[in-house]
Amino acid sequence: MAPDAQLLLMKIGTGVELAQAVDDAVTHGAKIISHSMGWFNTNFYDGTGPIAAIAAKATSHGILWVNSAGNSADGGHWEGDWYDADGDGWLEFYHGDETNSFTLDAGETVILYLTWDSWPTTDQDYDLYLFDSMGRVVASSQNYQTGTQPPTEYVSYTAPIAGSYGLAIYATNVPDHPRLELFAIPYSLPLEYSIATSSIPAPGNASSVFTTGAIEQTDWTVGPHEPFSSQGPTNASQYASARIKPDICGPDGTESFTYNGRFYGTSAAAPHVAGAAALSWSLHPDWSVEAVRHFLEENAIDMGPLGKDNVYGYGRLSLPVPSMPGESEKCCSFNAGWNLISLPVDPSNSDPAAVFDGVTAVLRLYEYDKATGGWKTTQDGTLTDVAGPMTGYWLWLSADTTVCFTGTVLEAPQALNLGAKGWQMIGVPYEVSWGNATGVPISVTNGAVTKSLADAVAAGWIYDTVWAYDTANSRWIKTNVNEGTTLVPCKGYWIYTYVNDLVLNFTEEQGPSGSTQPSAKDTVEVKAPGSPPLPAVPTAVSTGLKVVGRPNPTMEGSGISFFSVGICPCLVEGIRVEVYDLAGRSVWSDETGGATVFWRTEDMQGEPVANGVYLYRAWVKVREEWEAVPLGKVVVLR
Repeated sequence: MAPDAQLLLMKIGTGVELAQAVDDAVTHGAKIISHSMGWFNTNFYDGTGPIAAIAAKATSHGILWVNSAGNSADGGHWEGDWYDADGDGWLEFYHGDETNSFTLDAGETVILYLTWDSWPTTDQDYDLYLFDSMGRVVASSQNYQTGTQPPTEYVSYTAPIAGSYGLAIYATNVPDHPRLELFAIPYSLPLEYSIATSSIPAPGNASSVFTTGAIEQTDWTVGPHEPFSSQGPTNASQYASARIKPDICGPDGTESFTYNGRFYGTSAAAPHVAGAAALSWSLHPDWSVEAVRHFLEENAIDMGPLGKDNVYGYGRLSLPVPSMPGESEKCCSFNAGWNLISLPVDPSNSDPAAVFDGVTAVLRLYEYDKATGGWKTTQDGTLTDVAGPMTGYWLWLSADTTVCFTGTVLEAPQALNLGAKGWQMIGVPYEVSWGNATGVPISVTNGAVTKSLADAVAAGWIYDTVWAYDTANSRWIKTNVNEGTTLVPCKGYWIYTYVNDLVLNFTEEQGPSGSTQPSAKDTVEVKAPGSPPLPAVPTAVSTGLKVVGRPNPTMEGSGISFFSVGICPCLVEGIRVEVYDLAGRSVWSDETGGATVFWRTEDMQGEPVANGVYLYRAWVKVREEWEAVPLGKVVVLR
């Protein structure tokens, strides 16, 4: 991310060593700390406590602290209020169920951290127990809490044999019954009862820390987030109010020099954000830590509900391409639907995602493939580089959008080699005249011979008409040489050639003949080509839009969340889901104005459904229109 940055590598294992490392970082003038680590049982996950204070000290010395959010949202976290319906002193995770079960392989170690909202010291005494499948206690934590001890319990256990285990919480002496929170390692441990929200450990839950969630790099542009990426909000407590976390998302599943293969987790995402901060700070060395943080937040691409949210924060990391000497930013406004476009500049980065970073939905960019008569597209991975102003593209947009491009403005005379004869999809670097109109004239070269545009048309090299496209009215605009029109940057155009390897020259020279209107006797008759190619309107199937259910299969108590993929969640205005059994009978349906629908695996009468496979139909509302997506299926196991 920032290859010229100087690195200070520090190994820490305790809170004392972490504090010492921060002192060393301050002494050495460090500007950014990348800390892919979570600390458990140091606060009630409310952003307070000794680890959060260490991070706040770094920030006060002008250091940006970038922290991984954690990986506990997909099964390794639970929190809740005290519930004991039968009054026997054991917490009920669900009606009548006093154990939170999970499975371990032989030799696998589980670590459990329990705390409750009674910091920093407490006389509220909970204890933590671990049972095997026979109901025997195999490990426990029974720390005394008599008023001077922290509210924590800790269990580490290595399973001698594979099997089912269960954790339980007992209220030894707890008159106030404060709210509880539990983390488990491995992070993906499939707790029978787990909670994704409020699963960010210290110091990622601190306000002074820039906390990073994760999006898998192959899902980077549209999501969803990694299911394990820890979520906010932070806990409200007697010392702090709840706040939205994380702050931003970075990519994981990336390859690096250090790791053999792909590196997954928010620990992979946080260094990308730290590197982006280093790049930004290098361009603006006078900025404060607050200014750098604000810059990253402001340029993040919103991926969830509008504004900052507890899954994506401000959105996915995005840096605007900096303007280099000689570069400019040019913006073009496009309408919803098919737009025939070209770039107004020669881009400094030819990657389509970077060039069109202002398009928040799926990028649907098409380039004409003359060899096949088909399309190279960004969706299927055949269009991987975007050319400069003299290449035309089709761009599909679901809403009116302004896109700003950074690159070099072409001013000198330019030449465009058209290649094989037939349809040509072109753009222009500046205002160019097609026939008798304002703009730089066009001349056409065929081998060693150069003619004016009008003479090239008369010679049968090129058809006399240029096609533009009116997106708002979905119609072609055709203009011949005699009528004349001005071709402009941002717009794309179609022309048709009858000779291979013609070259269009955009210069002040008309060509050797200098003529604009050839005589009738010099004109070669040619066959009109018809209308230019236009791609089909994208559909849910062609664009990859679908609705998925997670977890799948689902166990009792967890339910299923249905959400859209293949589109930015910020564009989703609603989801509708209908669930059927394999006989086609309606089981359940619901509709929401948000980006997620949750099914508790109950029928419309509130009764639990039977084990088995269920089919679901779904619709996604985008720009006030409901679009049906492919049929899906989920499995319920109890």
